[in-house]
Amino acid sequence: MADVAVARLSLAAPQGRMGYAQQRCEDALRLVAGDERRLLVLRRLDLGSLPATASAMQWEARTAERLRERRNRAVHGALAGAEAADAVWFHSVDEARALLLLLLARGRTPSAWFWRLAVRDWKGLTPDRWIAVQILAARHDPARYAALARAMMAAVSAGDVGRILIWLGSSGMPPPPLPRAVAPALARALGRDETPIAQHDQKVRALTVIARLDEVTRSTLIRTLSEARGQLAARRWLATFGVIAAASELAALPSPCAVLAEALLEIESRAVPQSHGHAATAALSLPVLAIGKKTQSDATHRAIEPLVQTASMNHGTMRADESQTLVEALSTVSYDNAASLLSPALGAEHASAAAGVFLLIRPLWRMGLADWLHARPELLADGWGRALLAHIAARMRVPPEDPVFALLGPFEPVEDLVALDAWRIGVDRWLRRRTGRRLSVIARKRGWLFARDDGLDVRFLPDAADTALRRRALDLDPGWVDWLGLVVRYVYQDHRLQ
Repeated sequence: MADVAVARLSLAAPQGRMGYAQQRCEDALRLVAGDERRLLVLRRLDLGSLPATASAMQWEARTAERLRERRNRAVHGALAGAEAADAVWFHSVDEARALLLLLLARGRTPSAWFWRLAVRDWKGLTPDRWIAVQILAARHDPARYAALARAMMAAVSAGDVGRILIWLGSSGMPPPPLPRAVAPALARALGRDETPIAQHDQKVRALTVIARLDEVTRSTLIRTLSEARGQLAARRWLATFGVIAAASELAALPSPCAVLAEALLEIESRAVPQSHGHAATAALSLPVLAIGKKTQSDATHRAIEPLVQTASMNHGTMRADESQTLVEALSTVSYDNAASLLSPALGAEHASAAAGVFLLIRPLWRMGLADWLHARPELLADGWGRALLAHIAARMRVPPEDPVFALLGPFEPVEDLVALDAWRIGVDRWLRRRTGRRLSVIARKRGWLFARDDGLDVRFLPDAADTALRRRALDLDPGWVDWLGLVVRYVYQDHRLQ
């Protein structure tokens, strides 16, 4: 059921009936707004006059009528002239926060009536204080942390970066801690080692993650980190936000995120230590530079390959100019997979022959996939959970142009398919034993995918509901899925999502 908040309630009722009328009004609002999937903000909702003895059904009918009228006339809060509307909407609270941050980053102070209602934790605070409040609230909420990181990157790309640096520096928030002591397994996984080659791998992984951002955001972030050398706290926050925005799966794992953020800062500072006394090793390869389903373009590959060979001969180290050339080369990398070909827009439904792939989230949870991936943070950073669902869809012979591949988001190609096959076979057997359904039946369930700013809504027809899944609560909304970095919701209805 949707959350309903009323800033001010004006109610007139006969003596002794005030409590009854208030309860009926509040219950009607909650029931009528229960299926609202957007953030709807109303300036005023006049319910008119009702008898003092009106039943709950009468209250609900009147509220539904008036709310439907307002909902049909609502405009998006980012449109020009929205301040004159009686009702505005956003895709989510996170989108409202992101748009508010973008306006502040452009030097504008929003004065429209709906901002304080849509973003209730703003309360007219100065930007630096509000950012501090956002960070404090998000540090223990991975979904909100990922949304904040995406909003910050959007503001960096389209706003005044200098202004954002000042806010982060004066927010009073201590910078994210640098990972001075990291568990040995994590250090080996992310390449945090004292050997120069391991340090080089760590930097390449950080750049590969950042390469998932769009070109404007990526280049702006890299340039800002290079220029803001004297602003330690702001640089570390920006690097952390960039890593989380590119790999939302790391929002719940501060140590791996800090490792990659530190690697990114080390590259930008060009402080790559030279090796002394390390034995020569085999040629250094960069398999993680393969982006999406294909490798980089030929031009990018030609720019990177000499640096790789040089780093191999120098035992994994690079000079400052070589490091800068690598940064510039990687800043041109773009994903060449279904996501870039389809470019699905927010706010539009896409019919999919494999929408049921997302119904595998809860079975995989119960099989322990989340714990297995948390013990392997390098796989999370590569988007291994997304690769698993894409692998299952591909093995179920879903056409490659199906939007499910694009809406899953970017991930690094997996060369070793043994683990992918093991989990695919395992979830197939798990489903057969517990639900009597085959993996192919669930994965190839037709539906519609609706991309939101924080994740996906997956819509099925009401008669597509499977009682075998329902009995085991496998078709309940997953919400935030940490190993996908997405918020996933299931919807069973006939009409389109909006």
